[in-house]
Amino acid sequence: MRLFLALLGLAALPMEPAAAMVRAVLVGASTFSDPKLGAYALPGAATDARRMADALATLGADRDAMTLLTGEAATLPAIRAALDRLATASRAGDRAVIFLSGHGTQAPASRGDPLEPDGRDELFLAADAGPWDARSKTVPGALIDDEIGRRIGELRARGTDVWVIIDSCTGGSLLRGSAGTPKTLAPERLGIPATAPLRGAVDGSGFVDGGLAGGGRLVAFAAAGPGAIAWDDGDGGAFTRALAGAIAQHAPASFAALAAAVDARPPGGTSAGFWTAGELSAPVLFDGRSPDMIDLARALPPLPFATT
Repeated sequence: MRLFLALLGLAALPMEPAAAMVRAVLVGASTFSDPKLGAYALPGAATDARRMADALATLGADRDAMTLLTGEAATLPAIRAALDRLATASRAGDRAVIFLSGHGTQAPASRGDPLEPDGRDELFLAADAGPWDARSKTVPGALIDDEIGRRIGELRARGTDVWVIIDSCTGGSLLRGSAGTPKTLAPERLGIPATAPLRGAVDGSGFVDGGLAGGGRLVAFAAAGPGAIAWDDGDGGAFTRALAGAIAQHAPASFAALAAAVDARPPGGTSAGFWTAGELSAPVLFDGRSPDMIDLARALPPLPFATT
């Protein structure tokens, strides 16, 4: 009887909440299985994915909770399966990192898509990508921005905080005279009908279309904002290298501080700068609560002039 009462008392004790998990899907689409796209292989994308895995480990993330897809393994079905597992495993308070490095492009959006006022979808080209299919009006093996946004929204609806990082762009593939390689394929090289000018990988209707509203916190970093180019110099993307270096060298306390530490100037050229969005005041990897307005006001330096 005493043992029963003791066990009953233990059962009544408050349970410690489960520790928040950090899970990551890291994709480096560095090669294409379609011979027509073989010349556009981007070996540095695989380096990017491994480099970000190392950076996340520096921040305390468990490598066993990371899915790394590079080379021929970075197919669209494999990426989708990894994102499915990420969503299934994630709970309220957990943190998810989605990293994509590789070529981007644009294609005509579905008619009447309210998320694409310019009539173009942004595409991330997986390892099994191929030329434009005129019958289905799609690019096989391409991950569409709308799907990425939907998946981010699903994670946030679970109360999971999401950090999405994209080292890709959809413009500038016709540039010449640079020591680096633009991380994009012009639509015409894939046989895609050209109906609108190219833009950065992420903007008001880009890769995180459907992810900006939800329960969990969201932060997005992208190598190329509107009009900017993401570059690869053979040793990976200039943006990813700078981001990983900032994590290792500066140990920034917030996403805003991390963004300020990143210098992603491409080799042999200039950039309009990378793009950020979301709750940048949150601690890096969402390790703690975001400061409220009072906290932010207290953190501000004193005014350089009298207020009375």
